[in-house]
Amino acid sequence: MKKVAQLLLLGISLLGVLHSTVDAETNVKLLKTPNDGIQPKVVVDASGTVHLVYYKGDAQSGNLYYVRKDSGGDFASPLRINSVPDSSVAMGTIRGAQFAVDKHKRIHVVWNGSKNTQPENHHGPPMFYARLKEDGSGFEEQRIISGDWSVDGGGAVAVDASGRVFIFWHSGEKLGVRLITGARVKRLETNSNGLVTGAHYVDREGKAFFQKAGVTVVCANGIGTPRLLQLSANSKFPDGLANSSGLVGRRLMMHPFGTVVGLFEEDLGSSHGFWGQNLHSLEFYETDADRGFVRGAKWGLQPTGGPLSMTRAYPWGAENSIWGDSFHRDLQHRLNHSAMWGIIAEDLPEEENRVVLDPVLTDSDGIPAPKIIYRMSENSERLMQFHLKRAKESLEAAGASETVVAPLIRETGWHLLGTAKMGSDPGNSVVDPWGRCHDIPNLFIFDGSTWPTSSGMNPTATIAAMALRCAEHLVEQRHHQHVPS
Repeated sequence: MKKVAQLLLLGISLLGVLHSTVDAETNVKLLKTPNDGIQPKVVVDASGTVHLVYYKGDAQSGNLYYVRKDSGGDFASPLRINSVPDSSVAMGTIRGAQFAVDKHKRIHVVWNGSKNTQPENHHGPPMFYARLKEDGSGFEEQRIISGDWSVDGGGAVAVDASGRVFIFWHSGEKLGVRLITGARVKRLETNSNGLVTGAHYVDREGKAFFQKAGVTVVCANGIGTPRLLQLSANSKFPDGLANSSGLVGRRLMMHPFGTVVGLFEEDLGSSHGFWGQNLHSLEFYETDADRGFVRGAKWGLQPTGGPLSMTRAYPWGAENSIWGDSFHRDLQHRLNHSAMWGIIAEDLPEEENRVVLDPVLTDSDGIPAPKIIYRMSENSERLMQFHLKRAKESLEAAGASETVVAPLIRETGWHLLGTAKMGSDPGNSVVDPWGRCHDIPNLFIFDGSTWPTSSGMNPTATIAAMALRCAEHLVEQRHHQHVPS
């Protein structure tokens, strides 16, 4: 028996795949696109149901429609796909909409938007996405799927067996990503539902822009992040965004830092090689109640650097200046003959150490500056003095002929942590364990401000690891993500 394959023709479009032998008879069935539609796209599912999407309107703006035809039946009444009238175009490198059908026969449609629907400050024609409602009664509200990226041509959509939707488009930006440099964010905007809709920013010339976003991630460190949340206060969030707990800006931790230098007769070669710790010690890190304080500090053994470093007040102390008649002798005494312990103390999270908006001072764009209110705690004072003494003893035990305890830096300020606490209870934290703000489900914080405690470690690698962890979770949960309509 000869195999017979059927071709389905709609209007002037040939759609479908022909499976036949050379001698197969081909049964061609010609169907007209309903309602004088143009640019038809069609999928025939396993049950024989025909799913058809077509366009109606002029080339500049028009509407998309979906109809279905069960096997042996007629086309059903059309459903308009785009919720915003005339928000599609008939122009483009790929004409008309593209769509896919999932295993539940839900229709997923992408299309290029018309010029009259291009949002303000959008950098190119948008791409829209909409899907059929579960009950099949119509389509959900359309949304921009291309963010702020410009779209040079049409897109494509596919759905896998698990229901994951994949959308592709030809973007004018390399890799679909655009980095805006010199942008200073003034505040985040929220809608009536309490979702963040985007960011107001100014460029280096002072020109104002609004960047629309479905999801906003803040990574401005322990000072910049609470400042931005406080700058974004409005009638719905009078104390700043994500601040129902009252903890935004509080619990600032900055890692009190101490240094002890040892001078040795041996040539240590400590002016060469990379700058940073060559080894570290946690010998006195864990809490010992007999010491009169809690927690501890990390010691990092470091070189002291080149010739200029031998002349500076830090870590040698202003009272130990080598300038003068004995300069060459003292320089040779220090250069390559010194090493130092850098001591990072675990700073405790105290609510009175905080970041607020300065009532008077502003930056160069007139945006209120952050004001830091911080005092080193009695616990940190005791901790630091204990560790400085132990570090001095260790260098002496290693054979140092002289030791110098460096003056404490008033505000270390390079490790800025804790001002948007992570936790499970919205009553005493700002973000959940995945960095999502409890109060605003499409606002995330992926920086060191979320740390509940500071530890005594350099935080950068952990900040990066936590950001990656939270970002991967955000991507995994994207189908359940709340976004502004």
